[in-house]
Amino acid sequence: MTSETNKNDPFHKDSSFLTAVTYLNDDFDGGEICFPEQKVCIKPSPGSTIIFPSDFKHEVKEVLNKNRYMLSNSINMI
Repeated sequence: MTSETNKNDPFHKDSSFLTAVTYLNDDFDGGEICFPEQKVCIKPSPGSTIIFPSDFKHEVKEVLNKNRYMLSNSINMI
C-alpha cells in the first residue's frame, strides 16, 4: 500500500486517492498519527475515523506499550 517509504524518513504517502483509518482502542501510549505539513498530530478516540488525502505526508508514532488496533481502508477513484 505504501508507495513512498524511506527507512531514514518515517513519513510516507499512500498510493490510493483517500485513506480512512478507524480506531478501535486507546489504552496505549504513543501511536499518534502525525501530518507534518499540516502541523498536527492526532490520537483519536475509539470508534472515530480519520479520512485524509492519501498524498498527505504522514507517520504513526511508535506505540510505547500495549497494542494499537485500527482498520485502514484505501479508497480509489475509478
